[in-house]
Amino acid sequence: MIQKLFDKYKELKIPNKFTLQEVDSILKEKYNAVEIDKQQYTHLKKDPYINYEKIAKSYKLEDKDVLSNLFSDEEKNNFIEIIKENSNYPIHPEEDYNKALEQRNLQEGRLLLIFLESEDGKYISSFTLQGQCEKLYNELVVFKGIDPDECDIQNENFVHYLEALLKAGYIKE
Repeated sequence: MIQKLFDKYKELKIPNKFTLQEVDSILKEKYNAVEIDKQQYTHLKKDPYINYEKIAKSYKLEDKDVLSNLFSDEEKNNFIEIIKENSNYPIHPEEDYNKALEQRNLQEGRLLLIFLESEDGKYISSFTLQGQCEKLYNELVVFKGIDPDECDIQNENFVHYLEALLKAGYIKE
């Protein structure tokens, strides 16, 4: 299967890496993403998996139709269960209501947050997706891309990239 994916990959006319500008256009046009100010998320400075200073672009996705089309049936079923569970636990009055509501919206599939990091200001060096969405995760893997010298089917990073191309719909089986 990997060899077939590799053969189809060679036929693609997509860049090995998308520029931040290209990703910005795609996220806004395809997913109705809204750019947000990373200053609203200074708590991310404490996250060991995010280099806050390198965050170049941040987005939120909250369009119900877009989200509905993005989520798999399994993800939608998970959200139904989480919504049922959360209904037993109202937001505590001492909590920061807006932050608590945002967390709940992330848990329940009403919101996705994307933080794109860049080492050079041109390409994605890393990303963080908050909220559960395999399809968008795979598209972000495609956007981040892979170095041409890593394009070897013995390389597990390249195999992961090929699988992301398939799951994001860039390669058809």
